[in-house]
This record gives sequence, structure tokens and C-alpha cells, in this order.
Amino acid sequence: LRMSVYHKHATEYLFSCLRTMPRDLLKKDLNMYFSSIHGCMVHIFLADHVWLSRINQVDHPWLSPQQFQELWSNKDKGKWQEMVEFDTLEQESLKVCEQWVHYVSQMEEKQFMEEFAYQDSRGTQKRIETLAVLGHVFNHSTHHRGQVSGAIHQLGYECDKMDLLYLMSSVQKEIDERFGVKEAL
Repeated sequence: LRMSVYHKHATEYLFSCLRTMPRDLLKKDLNMYFSSIHGCMVHIFLADHVWLSRINQVDHPWLSPQQFQELWSNKDKGKWQEMVEFDTLEQESLKVCEQWVHYVSQMEEKQFMEEFAYQDSRGTQKRIETLAVLGHVFNHSTHHRGQVSGAIHQLGYECDKMDLLYLMSSVQKEIDERFGVKEAL
């Protein structure tokens, strides 16, 4: 639960930093893996959505399976930023973060160890433990938020308060208020 709430808080903070920057800088090619800050944020958003769809065993709301495979196999990573505009990206990213919090908060302890079947980006059928997916999703987003934070600093802007321990008090406050759960810090 803590990591899902942290994921949401860190994403909210990152978007608050991005809103202070000119939009053209967000789409500037910075030689990042997904070309730009915007492209990297789209990647985080789509990965969150894809895994949430897989774990819930539903179709992905933004991409058909064919579009998903085409996007992942496309060598032009600049295409990612063309998929969704910034305001929609922010709204939908925060919505999917909240969906992760809701999903995790509804789980019973035994469900974390259950496996589920899914199709990977190459179309291969696989099985994986739910806890491993949660670890991957939250770690994956942290990895790419770090890339975006570095790019923000390269461009002369600030975005330095996303560390887990820095956000822990606001994360714990939300957990206490929403769920009445006291998790050890």
C-alpha cells in the first residue's frame, strides 16, 4: 500500500514541476531513451496502464494489442510524445496512479502471492506473481521519474523532492486518513 501511495505522490510532485516549464522544452529531444521528457512521461503512463490492465485481465483502454506491439517495436522513440497531449497525460497519469492505490488497498494478503497469466509486449503468454508485478511497476516508474528529474535539472529547473523518505510523511498521512492503517515507517 505504501509504495502505491508513494507512486501517486511522486507522480503528482513530478507533474507539478513539469507545469512550471515551457511546453516546448518538455518535447525537446534530450537524447533520452524516449527522446524527451514528454515521451518518457508517456512511457510511464502507458506502462502503468498496461500492467493495470494485465493484472485486472481487461483490455488496455488506450491501445489495442496490435497498437501496443507496434509502439513497443518502433525504433523511433520520439513517436511516444505524439500519443497524448500534456494536460491529458497529467490527468490520465494521476488517474491510473489512483487506480493502483485502489487496487492494492483492496487486496488480501494471500493475493499478493497469486500468479496470473498475461501476454507480454512480444505476444508471448507468461505467468507472474502479483507481488513481482507491483514491485516492477513502482520501481519502473521510479527509474523513469529519476531520468525525467535529471533532464529537468539539465534544463535549469528544479524537481528534487521525490525521494521515498522525503515524501514518506505525506504518504503515511494519506494511508492513515484513507485506510485507517498504521504502517511502520
